[in-house]
Parts: sequence; structure tokens; C-alpha cells
Amino acid sequence: MNVLFSLAHPGYLRNFDSTIRLLAERGHEVQLLFNHLKKAKSEASVLLHEYETQHGVQCDVRSFPSVFWTPWVNWIRSMHDYARYFRPEFRHTAKLRQRAAARVPVVARHITALPLVRRFASGRSFARICHGLEWAAPPDRAVVEYLRGVRPDVLVVSPLVDLGSPQTELVKAARALGIRTALLVHSWDNLTNKGQICVMPDMVAVWNRLQADEAVRIHAVPAARVVVTGAEAYDQWFTSIPSDRREFCGRIGLDASRPYVLYVGSSTFISSDESTFAREWISRVRSATDTALRSAGVLIRPHPQNVHCWVPLRNDCPDNLVMYPRDGANPMTSADRQDLFDSIHHAAAVVGINTSALIDAAILRRKALTILDERFKETQEGTVHFHYLVNHEFGFLRVARSFDEHLEQLAEALRPDPEVSRQFSRFVEMFVRPYGLDTPATPRLVQAIEDLCSVPAPLPMRTSTSARYLSLLPAVVASVLEPRRKRSMKGLKRDRAARRTNAAGHGP
Repeated sequence: MNVLFSLAHPGYLRNFDSTIRLLAERGHEVQLLFNHLKKAKSEASVLLHEYETQHGVQCDVRSFPSVFWTPWVNWIRSMHDYARYFRPEFRHTAKLRQRAAARVPVVARHITALPLVRRFASGRSFARICHGLEWAAPPDRAVVEYLRGVRPDVLVVSPLVDLGSPQTELVKAARALGIRTALLVHSWDNLTNKGQICVMPDMVAVWNRLQADEAVRIHAVPAARVVVTGAEAYDQWFTSIPSDRREFCGRIGLDASRPYVLYVGSSTFISSDESTFAREWISRVRSATDTALRSAGVLIRPHPQNVHCWVPLRNDCPDNLVMYPRDGANPMTSADRQDLFDSIHHAAAVVGINTSALIDAAILRRKALTILDERFKETQEGTVHFHYLVNHEFGFLRVARSFDEHLEQLAEALRPDPEVSRQFSRFVEMFVRPYGLDTPATPRLVQAIEDLCSVPAPLPMRTSTSARYLSLLPAVVASVLEPRRKRSMKGLKRDRAARRTNAAGHGP
């Protein structure tokens, strides 16, 4: 079986390392394709070398230039992404809606501000129109020729749902050639806080029945195409062995004789200036009335994609407070993974705003806590995936609405609680390992890919010639206006970068 594995960038290898290795170990030919190398290139270099030398896995980087139809199909996909946030289940997701709106032409934003238009855009009829317009434009010829050259039995993609993802064109070209296609959901939030699946793959592999429902309900994936496999990204934690606590604490600079609280940072989108909040949190912990909490160690682990905001605090750490790794780390190598595992395993409690590291904590049976702070309202309660952590049936995250309440919960978390393990098991079985705690997800995911290739390839999808002619005029308009939209987006990005630089340079 020849597998073309398309990932947005090397950082995604963290979640699919076990899948790539098992595919290769089963004798399948695997070729990696990245959109770019802008993120996690250095961390991934070790993995890529191992793949090539141990498994014969090759790596390619491709970005295909724009053609005549590119601006028009990008507009269609952007509108499809944006329209989902008009639906009732996304009414509280203002920040997610604003992010999607930034990619939509200004005139379209004004038109969809009208209540009747917005109601229509949120419905299935508009989605069908977007689908028809998508296939009125032919697939990119360069992408088609690339796939013809590689000749994969299956195209596997992730995440696909990024706003403006070039992977959509890959899936479209594969469908036009009759090549099997599969989307592997990368993370817990991908189906709810990004964009739409604009071109439907033959298979969508999800972690659990909650994501299966999201795929069907939000993305209109036919239920027969959805396969629940479990969360392969977390298989490693079920077999990892912790290092010696005294050695670990001594190496990073914590007092091993005291318990410590692990603070896990969130992404830039969730909390762009998190260190300001963290300073206040640290000050409150250090002045807590509970003696054990007041004297506990604090380990701060920055999110690997949001390190810049921690620079002011990194250079001014109080006693028994450590920031590690100081420059952040995407845990892709065995050493970095062991560091992350030890950081959580040896902690008495874990605190975070809204990050997948809280799921890591649940798997390792560590008490996890958060504060519903007004600064993060739109990226905590204003996201769908956060509510899974606090679900009354299987959630595990302890929530406080004030610092005083949080400190009480944190002081309590430092004390042993025999009931906490049962609570975590409910979440892990629901969200991470739906086939049982002893059933890893990676073999099921690889089997799902193999099963897809065991059935006849789909018939090639054809574009309509008449519809293509009808799309010529809007495609010309899009080609003329697209440069202006791109300049506007570049200006917004420069403004955001300037704000981040100022925050890192001046601190709170």
C-alpha cells in the first residue's frame, strides 16, 4: 500500500508519529508531504531522520502556485468556513467567528450581516451551493499532475480544516483522479474551532463518538464514512515510565521535598498575553492562607507556539518557581516527551486556561484546575471543546470563577483523594480510549486506513463544463480583488505581531 501522508507542517508529526511508524512496520510505503517547514522544523529533524533511515519514509515539501481559479475557490471555501459560525451552536463563539471573518471579502461580511442572509447562510442549502460552486471550478492542474506522479493508493491528510488550508485542493485533485482519501482528525478541537470540510474525503477517522457527532452534524460527513479509532496521539502515555522524581526536580531546579503545581500554557489564540495573568496567579498562590500551597513549588511549561509572551517572566522567576523548558518545546523527540511526561506525573496538580495538556493530565490521573477569567471568556466558554472538559457526566476539570475559589480548590488538590481516579477514568474512556483503557488507538487507526484500501477505489469526480462557464465572471472578479484582500490580511498580521512584540518587550 502506497500512502501519501499530507500534514500542514512538521509539528503535526507529534500526534501521528506512532501511526507513521506502524504503517511502515506493516510494510506499507509512506511518503510525507508538508505544506511548509515554518513550524517545528528543528524538533522534527530527528524524527524525519529516523523515518528515513529506519523505515524508508521519504519527505517532500510542496506549495503550489496560484492559478486563475485559486482566488475564486478560496472565496467559496472562506464563505463556507465563515457561515458555520452563524449556526446556533456557535452563537457564543465570537472570537472564532472573527477569525473566520478575516478571510472573507469585506462586501460578503456586510451582506451576511443582514439577518435573513445570515439565517440562509447558516443552513444546509447554502452548504450545498458552496459544494456546487467548488466543483464548478476544476482542480489545480499542478496538484493533479503531482498526484499522478506519486500514484498513492490513499491520500491521508491532517488537519484539512485549517482556514484556507491548501490540503483541500489536494483532496479535490485526489477525488478527481479516483484516489482514496482519508482525513485523520489531529486534535480535540479541530472539528469545532476551525473551518469546514469543503471537499469530502472517503473516510474521516475521529477519536470518539463526540467527534463522530461533530463530523456528521457540523461538517455533514455521511455517518458511514466516519470511523471511531480513539486518540492515537496519547497512546504513548499509557506505557511511559516516569524517571526518578528527585533527579527530575533537581535537574530543572525545583525543591524535591515539596509538592509542586504545574502550570501549562495555552496557544496564542487562546491566551496571547498569558504571562500577565500568570504573574497575578503566582502572586495569589504565594500569598495563599494555606501553608502547603503557599510553599509549594511552581513549574511553568509554556505552550510551544506561544513562548514569546513568557519572556518577561522567564527573566524574573521567584524562588521555587521554574519555567521549563525555558524556550518551550514541542515534545516530538523521546527526551522531550519524557520531560513532558515527568512534568505532569510528578506534579501534585495541573493548572491551565484551555489546552490539550489538560487531557494529558487526565490520562496521568493528575488533578486539573482552571479559572474562568474574563480575559479568556471567548476562548474558554466561547469554544465548544472546552465544555467537554467540564461536562457534568464525564468531565474532570475543576472550575473556579474567582481566585479565592481557585486557591481553595488548589489547596485541596494538594491533598490525596482516592475518588479522583474514577473521575478521570470516565473521561479517558469517553474521549481518548473509547474501546477500553487497555486498547490503544494507533493499531485501530492503521487498520482503518488498510480497510479503506481493501475496497475498490472511488470513481473519479467530474466537474461540470456548463457550471464552469457560469463561474468565469465571478472568478475574474475574485482574481482582481484578491490582491487587495491579501494586503488587508497582511496588515492585520503585522498589527498582531507588533502587539506580541510589545508585550514581550515591556512585560506587565
